[in-house]
Amino acid sequence: MHDRRERTLLAAYAHAVLGLLIAFLAPATLHSQTKAKSTMPADPWTRDSEEDVRKAGWITKEMLQWAPDHDVAAVRRCLTPRPVLALETPHFRILSTLAEQRVDTKDKAGLKLLEAELTLLSKRLDKVEAKRVRRLDPWLRVYLFAQRLEDLRRNFVDLLGPDAAASMAAKTNVLLLERTTELDRYAAQHLQRASAKMSLRHVFDDRTPIIVTAAELGVLQQDRQLAGSVAFNVTHCLFDTYKSNLYELPAWLREGLAHWFAQAIDPDEVNRTTSSNEDITMLLRQDWASLTKKILQSKAMRPLDEIFVDTNFDCMKFRDHIACWSRVDYMVSEHGAAFRSFIDGIKGQFDARGHSLPQSEVPARFQEAFEKSFGQGPTDFDRDWAAWASAKKAKRR
Repeated sequence: MHDRRERTLLAAYAHAVLGLLIAFLAPATLHSQTKAKSTMPADPWTRDSEEDVRKAGWITKEMLQWAPDHDVAAVRRCLTPRPVLALETPHFRILSTLAEQRVDTKDKAGLKLLEAELTLLSKRLDKVEAKRVRRLDPWLRVYLFAQRLEDLRRNFVDLLGPDAAASMAAKTNVLLLERTTELDRYAAQHLQRASAKMSLRHVFDDRTPIIVTAAELGVLQQDRQLAGSVAFNVTHCLFDTYKSNLYELPAWLREGLAHWFAQAIDPDEVNRTTSSNEDITMLLRQDWASLTKKILQSKAMRPLDEIFVDTNFDCMKFRDHIACWSRVDYMVSEHGAAFRSFIDGIKGQFDARGHSLPQSEVPARFQEAFEKSFGQGPTDFDRDWAAWASAKKAKRR
């Protein structure tokens, strides 16, 4: 009887202590949840209306899905205490910790580009007044990137032909971070990779591509430079996963195409976060067509037949990046149909047994498709390209 009474008293005591703990912790938990919610930046452009988000042509800000093994909530836990903004568009999932940024009104060329983008965005979000925006708040930056990314994908499909969309990844993930420490944390926890202080590209097990970048990398602090870098890396994702990414194609084509699309967003884009700085100062604020002429005159660039089937990015110097961009510009501008035929001849290819083309057979197939599409080999192509590039007028900035 005595033991039973003791057990009853202990149970009552434990129940009372538990009740006190719940009463004590509940307000703190509620407070922490309220506090976490209050740190999320206000959205003056949609006022957190999902209806306004859909009217703008996007899907939702209440995105849950991210990767096969971790969702948006897991990304937020990884990056806490930074608020993580989310937006899903028809073809992209975007997460962002980007901070507010002042508009540089002294940069007249950059201001003109930004106002043009904001004018387009005002058709989606009627509260945007292009010429009055002087601060890019965190949500406005997300919406600008959403517009840029959808435009980029549409232009990519237009370049390769109307059937290209069916052979592309349904969604591409873009993680825009403010700090490199956030990049390192996410890369280590969810990609099992060290960041190496550069933007990262990765493909999840379900074939969804992702790029991860941070505004603190290199000279990407300004929104325009970051946008160019994102366009460069997203183009790589779009091209690599187009039809298949089971074998690697030569670096000059992949880099040149990525630069070609990035130039439309940032005319000063030089992929500054992935190359050495041996001549970076020469490239800043210069028109790439003019730089191509200088490279041709100095005979500093490597001929195409020397790098034609090389998949190694590391040996490319800035002058090689400029030349590869110009070669792609020539192919697209002067031989658009041949370029589409060439891409169709090198992507999604199979061997005689119906298996994906082994890497050992890629160089021969690449050469065959090139000569069939353009009617010449790399040496003759370089001759015609050099004549075209030497005569091309620089763009007015």
